[in-house]
This record gives sequence, C-alpha cells and structure tokens, in this order.
Amino acid sequence: MINMSAVGEALVAAHFEVLLGKLASPTIKESSSKWDNAEKDLADLRTALRRIKGVLTDAEQQQTKNKEVKDWLDELSHLAYDAEDILDEYATYGGQLNVTTNKVRSSIPSSELRSIKARMEYINKRVKELENGIIEFDLKRVDIESRKIMVKQITERRQTSSLVDKSNVYGRETDKSNKIIERLMVTNKSNEKNFEVACIVGIGGLGKTTLAQLVYNDEEVEGHFDLKAWFCVSEESDVAKITKGIIESATGELCGLTHLDTFQVKLKKTLEGKRFLIVLDDVWSDNCGDWKALRLPFMYGENGSKSIVTTRSKKVSNIMGTIPTFFLGSLPDEDCLSLLWQCACVDNIHLNAHPELKAIARKIVESVKVCLSKVTWWPLTLST
Repeated sequence: MINMSAVGEALVAAHFEVLLGKLASPTIKESSSKWDNAEKDLADLRTALRRIKGVLTDAEQQQTKNKEVKDWLDELSHLAYDAEDILDEYATYGGQLNVTTNKVRSSIPSSELRSIKARMEYINKRVKELENGIIEFDLKRVDIESRKIMVKQITERRQTSSLVDKSNVYGRETDKSNKIIERLMVTNKSNEKNFEVACIVGIGGLGKTTLAQLVYNDEEVEGHFDLKAWFCVSEESDVAKITKGIIESATGELCGLTHLDTFQVKLKKTLEGKRFLIVLDDVWSDNCGDWKALRLPFMYGENGSKSIVTTRSKKVSNIMGTIPTFFLGSLPDEDCLSLLWQCACVDNIHLNAHPELKAIARKIVESVKVCLSKVTWWPLTLST
C-alpha cells in the first residue's frame, strides 16, 4: 500500500524537478528561440523555480503548523501542473516552428500561439507573486547539514510497528504470496550461517513497510517460524540500540541491560535453537562493519531462519542480502484509484452522483506517476 498524505505539498518538489528538467531540455531551448520573448519568459520561470525550490524543505516543515504555508504549497502545485502543460505545448509547436517551410509554419493557428504566450506570461506573473511567500513566511534555504537534521527528525517521528490494517491495503497480495513468502519458506540446508536475508528495495512511500507487515502477519508465516521480531531502524546505526529493540520485540519484555556484549549474549540465548523471522524496517546505513556486528547473534538460530530488510538503497541490499532482492514496483492504476477513493472517503454513491470525479482521479494518478518517473525518491503521496 502507498501511504498517502498531502498530495499538494508533497508533489511540489517532484513537479519542480520535472519542470526544471524540461526547461533544460534541448527541445525547449531550441523551440524558444523561434518565439518572440520566449527565451526571456522561460529564463524568468527557471530562475523563480530555482529560488522557490531552495526553500521547499523548510516550507514542507512549516506547513504542518501554518495553514497559509500549506495553501501556498497547494497553489504552487496547481501552478506546476499548468506550467508543465505549457512546456509540452512549447515542445509540440516548437517542433513545427523549427521547420523552415512556410506551409508548415502557417499551419499553426496564430490564436493558439497568442494563447500559449499569454498563458506563459500569466504563469510567470503568478510564480513571481508566489515567490514573495519566501519573504512573507520567512522561508530559509536548507543546507546539507540542516537537511540531514530534518530528515533525522522526520524518521524519528515515523517509527513503524508490525501491525497493519489490511482493509486499507491495495494491490500487494501477489507480491506478498508469490514473491516474498515463497522465499521465506525455503530452507537452505547448506547455509553455514543458519539464516538468510531477503531485501525489499524501492523508493520512499512505495509500500515496502506495508508489504513487510503483511508478510509478518501472514498465517502461513506465523506457523512456520518459532519466533518473530520487528525493529524500525531508519537512520539508527547504534548496534546496541538495534539489538536491544530486537530483544524487546522478540520477548515482549523491556530489556534493562546496558552494554553491547550483554545485549548480544541475551539475543543469542533468545534465538538459540529457534527458527526466527526478524524484520529490520527502513534501513539507511550501508556500514558493512555495523551489519557484521549486528548479525552475530542471528547465527545461533535454527537453520531456515530469515530476516527481511526494507530499504531504499541498492547498496544496503548488496551488503545485507543473501537471496535475490525483491524490487518493489508501483501499484496498478486501478489499485491507486481504489486507495485514492478510500483516503478521500468517496464511495459508489458519490461516484454515481459525480461521475466527473473519475476523470479527475485518473489525472491525479497519471500526474503522480509522471512526476515519480523523473525523480529518485517518492514522497508519501497521492491523497488530498
């Protein structure tokens, strides 16, 4: 399941990546030279987008406490849709303008050219007005170190558990049954370490955690393993803290120990002779040494034990994984729509009364997928 929240503000950064990429494309640059003042219009748009893009991280932090900032982000998101449409038209008609024959050039209605020009001028005007929000809301550019702190704060707030509401899950049943569980049920008797690691890799918000939760709570999995544990790692790299969390999850009791050695001895005794399943959710660290230290107690489990690791990083999967990595794909459009209806509390009665909602929803899903195909991360997004 895609965990969805605040589509307007979450999509702004993705849209800006798309728009800046299009503005830098050879097609747009070549086409703009054929239009009156187009190069200046596009340069102005590019400059304004870059300024705004620099403060989006701060704005997305503030919008949870300031409704005006949230509205500002929503306005930027809507404007980004319009700007993307205009750039597509620039590319389409620009290709015709690049043809030297008068016949082809005159086939472009002058009214259409004026319309595109007027709309671009309007977009630039609105972007400049919205740019004033940087000063109005005292938005700051976020440097790399500050961004790391913000990410850490977000990940600390986003702790996960093994529980899942299956009624809110769409489109992952096949992934769970045919691609993950079947890997967990296989026992490699020649494995000297007694346990194997299955990694689920995908961009943020795609549903890695939800898939792991579905597997963790599956009846067949429940019956196959003697002991289970869940720990949300995020950016945590303290082996002792992670080990303590695994112990507490496996035993259901608080662990009052304080040192890595006592933690690892305790976990060794907890796992010894048992076929276990340990989920390490949202792993970021690719420190090979930390993983080698963390896994030492795992080797005392019964043969056939497994660990599931969810991560955005292929490097993490290369370090930790021992069986083929499962790369999680996006949901089919119909499942995205079902999830959107569920988040928006829209049922068949609403859809029958307002059939236009279907077209609007499909456009939202298509726009999200276009944006996500252009960037290397996926904000937890799609609902409004």
